[in-house]
Amino acid sequence: MKRFIVNCLISGTAGGLLSHLAASIRSRQENGPSELPMHAVSHIAWGDAPESHKGRTLHNAVVGTALHHGATVFWATFFEALFGKGAEHSTSTALVGGATIATAAYITDYHIVSDRFKPGFEAYLSNRSLFVVYAALAVGLAAGARLRGLCHHQVEDRDESEKRWEAERGPDPVVTPVERR
Repeated sequence: MKRFIVNCLISGTAGGLLSHLAASIRSRQENGPSELPMHAVSHIAWGDAPESHKGRTLHNAVVGTALHHGATVFWATFFEALFGKGAEHSTSTALVGGATIATAAYITDYHIVSDRFKPGFEAYLSNRSLFVVYAALAVGLAAGARLRGLCHHQVEDRDESEKRWEAERGPDPVVTPVERR
C-alpha cells in the first residue's frame, strides 16, 4: 500500500507539474499573464466565478496550485490502479494509460461536475489550450511511471551485478557424436 501511495505521488506530481507548465505557457501566449489559469482554479475554494481571479494575489496562486496538484494526484490513483505496473515497463502502456486518464479527467471536469467544481481554465484558455493542458497531464502521468520504472530497473541491475550468472562460467565442453559412444 505504501508503494502504491508513493507511485501515485510520483506520477501525480509529474502530471501536475507538466499540466501546470502547459497552462502557464498557453496563458502567456494567449493572455499575457501566465498565472491566470492557476488563479482561476482557486474559484473552487471561494465559490465564485473563475474570471474574478485576475489579480496577482498570493493566496489565489497558492490555493489554485494546491487544488490543481491535489486533483492530479487524485487522477494518478486511477492511473496507477489501472496501468501502474505495465506503465513502468512499457512506454506505449504508459502513454495509453496517461491518455485514458487525462480524457476521463477532462470529461469529468467539463461535462460531469457542476460549474462550481470545474477547474476554471476555460476562463483564460482556448479549447486548443485546454487540449494541450490535458495532453500534458497525460504525458506527465506516463513520464512519472516510466521514470520510476527506469530507476527501479537501475536498482535491480546494480543488485544483479554482484551475482555470477550461468553464461559467465564459460562454455560447456563440446562432445562429438563419436565421443558419446
